[in-house]
Amino acid sequence: MQPYLLFVTKCRENIMSKPKIAIIISSTRESRFADKPAQWLLAKAQERSEFDVELVDLRDFDLPFFDEVASNMWAPSQDPKAIAWQKKVGEFDGYIFLVAEYNRSITAALKNALDQAYVEWTKKPAAYVGYGSVGAARAIEQLRLINVELQMVPVRHGVHIGGSEFFTVWGGGKNEPMEAIEPVIARASTICSTTLDGGPLPPRLPATARSSYRRRINPGCIARLTRAARTGGPFLLPCGMSPFCHGRGLDRLNHDPAQRGVRCWTGWQQQATF
Repeated sequence: MQPYLLFVTKCRENIMSKPKIAIIISSTRESRFADKPAQWLLAKAQERSEFDVELVDLRDFDLPFFDEVASNMWAPSQDPKAIAWQKKVGEFDGYIFLVAEYNRSITAALKNALDQAYVEWTKKPAAYVGYGSVGAARAIEQLRLINVELQMVPVRHGVHIGGSEFFTVWGGGKNEPMEAIEPVIARASTICSTTLDGGPLPPRLPATARSSYRRRINPGCIARLTRAARTGGPFLLPCGMSPFCHGRGLDRLNHDPAQRGVRCWTGWQQQATF
């Protein structure tokens, strides 16, 4: 086949094929919680017809610690296991990282896996689902920086399964199915973003509910959040978290209002929209 005809054929194949997305499980511990949200996330992703999805478990690759002369951006890797990992990463058009948080950071296994490739990550989107007491928010923020350095394209929003929602589905808590927290995730997603066609946010809560929130929330928090809503500024709250962080799904942390001043994100988000 003529070279230009081969090029056109390949272009047509790429246009007609669906994007292939990897869900990467970041934890490799025997006692990990990751398998439960991984299967749930895979099932939710498979409901979409716009792309194909595959679960990629770091356990299956037995990667050594990075020990190459340089990133494969600058020199070919020599270790066969690293090369096999690079080929696997290269199969995909985008990635959803299922993130566990260890000591405010990502797992060592995930950092090593990211370091073992470079070319294969470049110019591809990265999305995030985190779980833990604060929904792996701190680990995901670090992961975003690493992804930027790899010339990836991190998405703006993430799913953070934290606080009471995490303890609802965690094996050490209520151990309920992941579907039990889907209404909360859907609600948080709707509150924190408008629809793609510019539609309105959900209606404000009834007056009785708003009054209840006023009694539960520290007035100082209400004032700061109202200011943040009007100016778009990242005001820190007495709980140490900002509206930006809470807006990414860290809802219902159930802090003691006498100590921290915040009880329910959904409540003071509504308060801030007055």
